[in-house]
Amino acid sequence: MPEIKKRKNSKFYQYDVMVDGVRYRGSCHTDDKSLVGKIASIKTLSDEDINKLTKNLITFVNANKNLTPADSSESKRINKSDNS
Repeated sequence: MPEIKKRKNSKFYQYDVMVDGVRYRGSCHTDDKSLVGKIASIKTLSDEDINKLTKNLITFVNANKNLTPADSSESKRINKSDNS
């Protein structure tokens, strides 16, 4: 299970989790351990795997990889097709 701590006077929770032998540390707005584990798991996905995901999941993955939709060519392509 991930280790989650909150610093005094902070609105962020710090997490420390191992996924497939890789250690991920970061911060998020929740203390939900299962969600933190999912975020860390998503960070292990390759860009090729991400391109196979649905539009909503791509947006979620990009948000949790600290990317804006404009940083992902797949998101740009999907966003342009939505406006048609």
